[in-house]
Amino acid sequence: MRLIYGACSIALLAACAPTLSGANAAGGMIEHVSGLNRSAAFAKADAHCHQYGKVARISGEDALDSTLTFDCVKP
Repeated sequence: MRLIYGACSIALLAACAPTLSGANAAGGMIEHVSGLNRSAAFAKADAHCHQYGKVARISGEDALDSTLTFDCVKP
C-alpha cells in the first residue's frame, strides 16, 4: 500500500514541475511555476538559452496562470 501512495506522490510532483512551452532562440514561457519552484523554472529557462549562447532574462510572470515568460539575451 505504501508503494502505491509513494508512486502517486511522485506522479503528482512530476505533474507540477515547471514545463518549457513555446520556446525558441528569442525566449519562451515556462508553465506550472509557483513560489516554491521559481528557481527551478529560471534554471530551466537559463539552460534553454545557453543552447544559443545566451542567458535568460525574466520578462514577465503571471501568478494567476502560473507562467513565467523569459527572453534569451546575450550575456
